[in-house]
Amino acid sequence: MEAIHTFEKATGEKCNYKLVARRAGDVEKVYADTSKANKELGWKAEKTFEEAIQSAWKWELKKL
Repeated sequence: MEAIHTFEKATGEKCNYKLVARRAGDVEKVYADTSKANKELGWKAEKTFEEAIQSAWKWELKKL
């Protein structure tokens, strides 16, 4: 839901979605920790999730 709400906020578009029961095999939760990438690769995200969504949406609109 966080991703859906962030997309809606970043783009001003409403998502058409329906909440339903999980399917067999669906992952219950997903977590991300970028500390290994930061340490091993010297990589660090430069944009927030919302900024990345806005940037991707602007790119998509140019492709239309």
